[in-house]
Amino acid sequence: MADEVELSCREAARLISITFERVLTEEESVQLKFHLGDCDDCQHYEVQLKFLHEAAARYRR
Repeated sequence: MADEVELSCREAARLISITFERVLTEEESVQLKFHLGDCDDCQHYEVQLKFLHEAAARYRR
């Protein structure tokens, strides 16, 4: 992971969405974790997306 590049918020949002479809690679996971550690907007996006996925799952039952 020597070539680590900081994620943009757009890329972080994409990875957050992907977490509902598959497990992130180790590199993706580390990059996202670092980005979320510094970005309040993306932290809020993650919380909101989790809420929506959980609400949709409850609705489907």
